[in-house]
Amino acid sequence: MWRFWACVISLSAVCAPSLLGQQCNLNVKTNGAPPLEVSPAVPPGTCGFMQFAWQAFLAENWPPLPVQASVTTRKARALPDTRKIIGQSGDNETVWQQFQPNWYLFEPNDPPPLASGGESFAAWNQDAKLPAACGQLASTRGVMILSSLSSFDPMPGVSQAFSSPLIDLTGYYARYDIRLSYETFNYINSNQYYLQAKQTPTTTFAFPTQSPPTPGAVFVKSAWKTLSAAEVNSGRFHTAQAFMYTPASFVQTCVGPVTVGLVGLHIVQKTAGFPEFVWATFEQVDNTPADPAHAPTQSWSFFNPSSTTTKNTPPTCPDTIGSNCDWQPTSSHLNDKTGGPTQVVRGNPIPNSPNQPALGQINTSVQAALKAINPKSVWQYYELVDAQWQKAGTSTGFFPPNNVVNAVAETYFQDSPMSCMVCHSGATASNGKPSDLTFELSLAWAPTVLPSSRVPFLAAGKAPHPEKK
Repeated sequence: MWRFWACVISLSAVCAPSLLGQQCNLNVKTNGAPPLEVSPAVPPGTCGFMQFAWQAFLAENWPPLPVQASVTTRKARALPDTRKIIGQSGDNETVWQQFQPNWYLFEPNDPPPLASGGESFAAWNQDAKLPAACGQLASTRGVMILSSLSSFDPMPGVSQAFSSPLIDLTGYYARYDIRLSYETFNYINSNQYYLQAKQTPTTTFAFPTQSPPTPGAVFVKSAWKTLSAAEVNSGRFHTAQAFMYTPASFVQTCVGPVTVGLVGLHIVQKTAGFPEFVWATFEQVDNTPADPAHAPTQSWSFFNPSSTTTKNTPPTCPDTIGSNCDWQPTSSHLNDKTGGPTQVVRGNPIPNSPNQPALGQINTSVQAALKAINPKSVWQYYELVDAQWQKAGTSTGFFPPNNVVNAVAETYFQDSPMSCMVCHSGATASNGKPSDLTFELSLAWAPTVLPSSRVPFLAAGKAPHPEKK
């Protein structure tokens, strides 16, 4: 039995005893380095996977170095600042927030700069081109653009995957964002897989595998809510200033900047031992009770103990534009015809998880370590909800086999056998081939070719100017 855990901070150490009876704890080495492989044999049970998930959370939420957008010869974005410590100032910008968003790669007719020598340093380091709908203020560095592209959701960034929006208790929609690590980004950009023409009928896909000391593909999906003044002042949320951009094909909207709080986080990593990725999902502790049968009296973001609304019920479409639902993403939907707010009730309890018996133990351990770094650290208010991976000895089996869902990212699958890997196992690219368990490659586009009459110098029979080539 592990009786103690160590919290290693820079060159000094802060140590605190674990709670009696806990067996799955974590040596929290706070140097910002991400984990590259799971140690499956760590007892008890699946503790090694829980440790890997939390190590990834700490690394991705580590304070980053400033972006050097003009550098073209090396990675100069999304690098941990080893002089700092997660949560030492209460809150901090994170490494993963400097990852590039999926819309930077897949916005039709506007790809990033080409790779050079197999590397995409120039494209990676520069800031993604910002949506014109957000205006000039959106160019301020440090302000996020909360948005996403999707090939199956008509209003991406607002709707959950294959589903509907989520309405918090103040009447506003949760917002979603997908970001890619350098290794993920470079694999797509260097092969130009954002173009349908580069995904030939025989093209197969395999994202880079991380194996010590080499990093591999990482995908991060985040969920955010608009914060009230009281929530901002609570010190319980990782916050950001953000524009909420909705790139729907039938209506584009952008509002902000507003203060938003992180309420959900998926971290997906491909390792040599687990080539179908290790899937970990986290939530902010005030989303909804960790154990619905024992809900403490407090304020919640997506749960009202007095509500008579049927749990986990998708909102009703408030209006339509043609054949599409207009979810009215910039409006409050408090007790309107959407039926909001959504009453979110967790399907699997966290402290006594039927999937991961050690889940409550390791959450308590890491939260205590984060509090030891700084009693005002916002990161102590996050918890691991579940993790999933390829079952040993199989090529298609998953563990746990089902019910691996995040309450604010997969709200309407809480009582179904759905899971991360069940959903993503059927993912295909735009060429119809399996896409290595990601839907991003289905976003590939074909360039729009304008007729010569639409291009002034061609219409006039002139050659383009050299600087316009």
